[in-house]
This record gives sequence, C-alpha cells and structure tokens, in this order.
Amino acid sequence: MSSVSFPAKIWNLLTDHDAHYLYIELRDEEAHQVSFAAYRISEKKMTWQGLSFEENWWIGMCAADQDVLVLHTFEDTDNPEKKSYFAIHADTCQIIWESETLQVLDIKNGYIYGYERQQDETVYKCQAVKDYSEKWLSKEDALAELQNISIENKYIHQPFHYTEDEAYFETVRKFVLEYLNQRPIKGCEYLAHQQLIFVSYYIEEDKALANYLLVIDQEGTLQLHEKLDDQLSQIGWGTFMIVRDQLMFIKRKRELVSYAM
Repeated sequence: MSSVSFPAKIWNLLTDHDAHYLYIELRDEEAHQVSFAAYRISEKKMTWQGLSFEENWWIGMCAADQDVLVLHTFEDTDNPEKKSYFAIHADTCQIIWESETLQVLDIKNGYIYGYERQQDETVYKCQAVKDYSEKWLSKEDALAELQNISIENKYIHQPFHYTEDEAYFETVRKFVLEYLNQRPIKGCEYLAHQQLIFVSYYIEEDKALANYLLVIDQEGTLQLHEKLDDQLSQIGWGTFMIVRDQLMFIKRKRELVSYAM
C-alpha cells in the first residue's frame, strides 16, 4: 500500500488512455486556488505537484493521453459552455497547444478531437497537438472516433454506479447486509475484477452518510474494508478505480491511496 496526502481537497482525477499518469486536480476553497499534480502509476510516486496557472480558480482538467494533459478555462463564468483550452507536456509542464475556438471532447495519439461553433452550425474536427494541422470530420465520424477511444481503454476499470431505486442495488445491499451486518442506503458502486469483488457503499452514521469500501475474493475472504469518508450529505461517483492492477481511491478527500493487486 502507498499513499500521498495533499494540502487541499482532491477535486478530480484523470488518467491518460494508456494509464501511465494519474493527473490530480486540487482545490483550496479558502484560498480560492486550484493546483495540479501528476502521479506516475508504474513507479507509484509523484512526478510533480503544486502546478498552477495565471487563472487560479476557473480552470480544470479535460482530457489526457500519453504525456499530454488538456485543461480548460472558462471564458465567461456566467456561461460554463464557453471555454478555452490548452495542453501541457507531462515532463516539462510547458504549454504545447492552445485554442480559444475548439471545444475539446478527447485526445488520442497526439490528436485533439472536438467541435467549433460557426454561426448556427456545429462542425467537428481533429487537430494535431504538434503542428496544429487539422482534419474536418462529419458528426457521425467524430462520434465513432470518440466511441473507439472509449472502447480501446483496457487499462482503467471504473465501477458500476447503482442508486437505491435500481434492482442491482438491492442485490448488493442484501450481500453487504449478510456479509457485514451493515445496511447500505442511497446507492453503491460495484466492480468484479480479477477474481475480486469491490463494493463502495454508504451507511448512516451520526445523522450523516459514511462511505466504506469492501473488497473480498470469490471465496468470500475479506481482503479490505476501509472507511473512505464520513459526515457526507450525499453519495458520490467514482469512489474507486482499478488502474493497471492498482486499486486507487481517495480517503478523507485529501489522501490518494493505492493498493497493488
């Protein structure tokens, strides 16, 4: 097990498609400051952290591939759809691409996929990070490319999210109740991977929600049972993930924890 603690709240996690890097977005709500960090997954250590830009709040991560991270800023804070984008290299943290017109959807093999608004028309294209060369795409071709990017991702496994009005949630609830004598409420996240079963569930504690992560093997042997957070008002999404055979989750909002599988 390894862990890294941060001075601000972990707001967002993003991996490149080949899962070499885990990028971390941190938000210090008191200082009104956003910073970024990069964790090298294979080496299980931080590459850099504390990276910030001139825009210190209206900024966030968008997409990543190989050693390129794409970020966005809000051009108009009253209109969250209007954004400008730029990309940095993971090794140098230098800006290597930027655009105020292309609205980014994803990036793959050095090409950024997105769309532009031209009068009353939405046009799709991909643009090379290296030399800004571009190719216009039909909407159908663009969506097909984006779908292929999603399907090809074999290094990152996200759990299924179920709310309590879904039948699958009731199945998970009965299992946790029988196994731990705990009654999950509101929702859960579930994943079966490499002969292990992962369940992130919520129970009521001190008039609020507490989030726990349960990991067992197929024989029912307990592998891990850990509280991720408490005093919550609502359930979350993406409470854990499997990245290149590492179980990764956020604990107490400021600690990134990794277990080798």
